[in-house]
Amino acid sequence: MIIELLHRGRFFPVEDASARALSSNAWELRLPITSAVHARTRRRPDPEDWDGAIFALQGAQTEPAVGSGRDRGAIYLTVLVLD
Repeated sequence: MIIELLHRGRFFPVEDASARALSSNAWELRLPITSAVHARTRRRPDPEDWDGAIFALQGAQTEPAVGSGRDRGAIYLTVLVLD
């Protein structure tokens, strides 16, 4: 799955992110704590710091993300895909 992040008005791929379907339009995104995306966006690897981030999954834009969890190696975000 292609996962992109909207940053400074442009979408760019987040190659080390993964997504898991929760329902037909709800997804859980996994961002590794060591991902370069944290430095590029200047967001800390904490779920709360990613609240409001906009993604695209397979080209479909999402509603603003909500930080939903963390484990040793990653943070988790929940997003809804726009129709």
